[in-house]
Amino acid sequence: MTVDKALAIIDAIITDTVNAYKNTSDSTDPTTGAYIPHPLEAKTQADKLEALDFGLRESALNVIPVTLIETTGSTATEFRPLDQNRYIRLPAYPTIGNNLDIDESLVYATIYKALSYLWDGYQSYETKANTIYANYKDAMRDYFLSIDVAPTNNIPIYFRYSVDAINWHDVYQDGDIYISIKQGDGLWSNPIRFVGKDGATGT
Repeated sequence: MTVDKALAIIDAIITDTVNAYKNTSDSTDPTTGAYIPHPLEAKTQADKLEALDFGLRESALNVIPVTLIETTGSTATEFRPLDQNRYIRLPAYPTIGNNLDIDESLVYATIYKALSYLWDGYQSYETKANTIYANYKDAMRDYFLSIDVAPTNNIPIYFRYSVDAINWHDVYQDGDIYISIKQGDGLWSNPIRFVGKDGATGT
């Protein structure tokens, strides 16, 4: 997912929150009748990008994003060690026009962590993010066991995406809910249900 789209999702959630707030008595000073701005109204795009960066780092701490795995000797900045031969690199800071530097199946967890960082009232999104992390770990368990037995040794990892687990394409598209992975010239993994367009977790 692009950073632009992630920001648009955050903006839409913030807009809904602020609009709901405006219809409550909390939004008006009881003495003067003046409008009391919601804390989220003061958040700038820079604040939201910083929150997305927080979300990326949280994702990299909570699970092992495949796209962030590097082998020893790589020039990428290390974020945390994985084992003697590999490490998790530091996710790239989110910038307009680029993609979020995380597995597509972890994008919504990253956004949810960003929301919880922006405002204490969004702490419920922590639970949503943690559910995605748990599902990711379950879905990827066999894959990570396999690379623990056979380190990557710079063998490329490929991804493909699908809306129905039948028709596949190399680039994620809105509505895709399945991912499949292969390493080098190996076989594609069985379809893995991940996070859908609406943020619902796969089962």
